[in-house]
Amino acid sequence: MTPLGPPIRVLVVDDNETDRATFRRLLERESNGRYDVLDAATAADALRRVACERPDCLLLDYNLPDSDGLELLRHLREPAAGDAIPVVFLTGGGSESVAVEAMKRGAQDYLVKDGISARVLAHAIHGAIERVNLKARLKRATESLETQNRRLAELYETAHQFVDNVSHEFRTPLAVIKEFASIINDGLAGPVTGEQQEYLNIIGNRVDDLETMVNDMLDISKLESGLLGFYRRPCALADIVDEVRPGLQRKAAGAKVGLEISVDPSLPRVYGDPDKIGRVVINLVVNAIKFSSEGQNVRIWAEPDPDASQVTIGVTDEGPGIGTENLKQIFERFRQLGSTVRSSTKGFGLGLNIARELVRLNFGDMNVRSELGKGSTFSFTLPVAEVARFMPRYLAHVQLYRGENFFISLVAVSSPSRSETVDDVEPFLQHQIRRTDLIFPVSRTSWLLVVPTNTRDLGSLMQRIQKARDEANRNRPSGQLPVLDMHVEGTWRVDDRMDEFLAAFHAALIAKESVRA
Repeated sequence: MTPLGPPIRVLVVDDNETDRATFRRLLERESNGRYDVLDAATAADALRRVACERPDCLLLDYNLPDSDGLELLRHLREPAAGDAIPVVFLTGGGSESVAVEAMKRGAQDYLVKDGISARVLAHAIHGAIERVNLKARLKRATESLETQNRRLAELYETAHQFVDNVSHEFRTPLAVIKEFASIINDGLAGPVTGEQQEYLNIIGNRVDDLETMVNDMLDISKLESGLLGFYRRPCALADIVDEVRPGLQRKAAGAKVGLEISVDPSLPRVYGDPDKIGRVVINLVVNAIKFSSEGQNVRIWAEPDPDASQVTIGVTDEGPGIGTENLKQIFERFRQLGSTVRSSTKGFGLGLNIARELVRLNFGDMNVRSELGKGSTFSFTLPVAEVARFMPRYLAHVQLYRGENFFISLVAVSSPSRSETVDDVEPFLQHQIRRTDLIFPVSRTSWLLVVPTNTRDLGSLMQRIQKARDEANRNRPSGQLPVLDMHVEGTWRVDDRMDEFLAAFHAALIAKESVRA
């Protein structure tokens, strides 16, 4: 029977000549020419034959006159030895502990010498070779994957940079178009006919559509890269809605859709970033107008929850509604449902996805209710600006990003200066912290930072803030940011010491407020 492929070169390393002969005989009996058996009686001879003849597998005995099998195995596994040679370690009876140690040091298998059959020996050799080959293939695949990942990361960064650059370049001409169209529409450049005014309104609406798409691209780019800054603080919903009202009214008027706003100024203040909350309202209303027909209405409303821990803000339309099977898809990126959209500018399908992410990062939840033919209601929640109610909710939301077992730390920041630039410290700190960190102003010159990280990472955080302050002061013609003193109040594991953290937070807040008083 003719062997398939070249013979497998097996080096038997054993100082016992009888054992070497036995292994040769077993392999010749099993192989019918499939094995080329070499031998070595010492570790030095084995290393020489490995270097010169590069066998496919070693049968390595533990007891050697000039060394032992474990030491020889260590030499074979050194980086200078090149690709790993498969090794089947050989032991005498009762030496399994040595064999286990050999496996830890890189042997692929071990056999007890007594009673080895030809079939068992051949199986061990082929298994050792296959394991080494598999490891080599996995190493090559891993290296290839790492190379591809580095390339993808470079392309990803390039794409982000491109989106940011293009978006910023779009903003200037859009602003110019919008401003001059408004000047003409207001009659500042001369009389305007009714027909011309209608055309100018269309221009204004389309500029708004493009501006929304530009903002969507910027937001999604910054969300993915973790660069979207947040400035969370107590704020009034009525003020946020009033800020975005003019643009939404113009959008609704252009689409001949009614816009009703029902937000009571006496609602509890909420805790969040007012700019991002306004962005969510804009996205939801623009989406509702887009799917409404002429003469239909869109309503913005808000109401407190019965337990007074949060406020719900909603946008209700009278549009075609959304089928149950599509409710889970509407928040996916680049998803466009249906073909009844009246607007010629459909957008990228990013608005709802961005809105949901912004709500989550303001520690709220987004919901949708819809029925075909009866319209839709998109609503989201925001926590009220009461620390006792807000902090447990914040910790629960952080768990979505950090997992169950994470650390939370409390850092006190203060400045001995009372100069005018001390008022710039809080905006500066807001730009340095991560999206899951919080800042609570205690006085004009002191703040509390809530940071989901352990004590080891706090040092790098504080160093980064001080370094950013030094860099900012090199380019501040309006005055230097004051010196910042930072002190770690404590670190707690949230899963079993949340109550301790909350007690420490309230104690620090009360103590510093009493000092301010």
